[in-house]
Amino acid sequence: MYFKKVILMLMLVFGGATFAQDFPMQDITAADWNFSGTKWKAVQDISLGNLSKDLLTNGEVLVSSGSSGTLKTKSEFGDLTLRFQFLQSEDALTSLIFQNQFEILLAGTSDKLPAGTIKKGDGSFQMPVQNATKAAGLWQKIEIQFVASVSGSEPAIIEKVVLNDVVIQENFFLNSSTGNAIGKTAIGLKAEKGVTAIKELKYLSQSATKPVSISNLRYTLRETGDWRSDYKPTDKPLIEKSNTELTAQVPNEFRDFLMTYTGDLNVQNNGLYAFALDYQGIANFKIDGKEVAGSSEIIYRNPQTGLIELTAGKHQFTYQYRKTWWRPAFGLFVSGADFKSYPLHPANALPATPMADGIFINVSGSEAKTIRSFMNFQGKKRMEIISVGTPEKLNYAFDLAIGTLLKVWKGQFADVTEMWHERGEPQLLEPLGMVSEFSGKPAFYMSNTKPMDSIDVFQDMKFKEYKMDEKGLPAFAYEFFGTKITQSIKPDGGTLEVNVKADGSGIKHILASGEKVVDLGTNKYKIGDKYIQWKSGPKTEILKYNGQEYLVALCGNTLVYSINW
Repeated sequence: MYFKKVILMLMLVFGGATFAQDFPMQDITAADWNFSGTKWKAVQDISLGNLSKDLLTNGEVLVSSGSSGTLKTKSEFGDLTLRFQFLQSEDALTSLIFQNQFEILLAGTSDKLPAGTIKKGDGSFQMPVQNATKAAGLWQKIEIQFVASVSGSEPAIIEKVVLNDVVIQENFFLNSSTGNAIGKTAIGLKAEKGVTAIKELKYLSQSATKPVSISNLRYTLRETGDWRSDYKPTDKPLIEKSNTELTAQVPNEFRDFLMTYTGDLNVQNNGLYAFALDYQGIANFKIDGKEVAGSSEIIYRNPQTGLIELTAGKHQFTYQYRKTWWRPAFGLFVSGADFKSYPLHPANALPATPMADGIFINVSGSEAKTIRSFMNFQGKKRMEIISVGTPEKLNYAFDLAIGTLLKVWKGQFADVTEMWHERGEPQLLEPLGMVSEFSGKPAFYMSNTKPMDSIDVFQDMKFKEYKMDEKGLPAFAYEFFGTKITQSIKPDGGTLEVNVKADGSGIKHILASGEKVVDLGTNKYKIGDKYIQWKSGPKTEILKYNGQEYLVALCGNTLVYSINW
């Protein structure tokens, strides 16, 4: 079986904390599937509006149309993280199958069986905590962390399902319906109806083996005058001892100290390894004199990670730890491309991470909720944001400074922990559901210019007020080059409907922009990961400018369009 290696972001779980770390994942290519006895095809590309043409060229996109049977991999898998993208028609029903019996549904946009639903052995379903499925015809991304059952008496575990960046399932146990030993098996794709396409399948094996160990531990312990950066030593003698465990909990009467462990790192196989330091204070970790992880800054339980290529055999490591005003505590975790992370320290060396209770706002009843906050957007903090959550679970964030949509999302409303926990200094609101972003640029320009030509557009758009309707939904009013513009956004049949009106002429509105605006006919357009449907008012046009495409329309009489994602 041939696999190509690619670098992707993997979330590694160490002792209850989650760290981001690059790891090589492996492709599952079209050649790695057994198409015999099925109607599945491997094509170059697909879009629902051009199905017959796309099916003519061989490629790496797996496609089923109708009842296509079960497609299986040629190789067998045990514990793994699996990641891929999928696209479906409105009526599609396709299942991902582990160990010939445990199913995760990829089920289109149905609220009754949304994507990520787990089918139990008795035929019932474990629904996701929220529906994070995109609209039909849009590419979606999913990641599944699966622990295989190795005997009939042990359950399989779906540790996590992340759909479109939303965690929708966690730690769900599945008992074998046969009661027999299972072990490694092929992965299956069962297509029952509709159109389903799957691409960019990648996996990472995650066994429970422990191929790295430490031995011959020795430490030095020197008292320092305080915890500040110079760490000047006192006159007390240096303590030098051996130890059987990597821990700061050794006998001493020092208030502040510098502790350095050295020892052997025993590695069974050549490969790429990740090491993570979890500590409170200052720490640094080196292997064979090369710094792998750590920081010179004072850190409280913010894990520091690093990757290193190691050969099989014995290596020398150094772990230096400086206590600050917190109690002494540090830990060392290791993981690899084919095994799960595990600690190289004893359990009592590192206390459980204190978790702040999250503060969440959701919408109940018939009225919308609005929150003023800051919001991170494309790496920058926007300062004048109003976020609106609706009973229909169609939510949005709007930049009052320039009169433009920033984000829309489906599902739960808002995480306001960073606003209200302790001092709430960041004042950041985070969407809780499945998000689609806009450009974040001004949405209006004069018709005698081109989009973004005016360097004064931020100053030209003057916010006046917003008024709430009887359902708690705001309508925004602006003045743009002396003309009054009003915008309102409200849920409408599973989409957000936008109404724009200008009390004058010569102003154009950008409905959306991106690398490509695809005209799907009947006044419907696809831009990136969203659809725009024109409903009434001045007609839209597609404008190409500076490598971007813009869907624009004149303002004047009320322009009405909907957004679906």
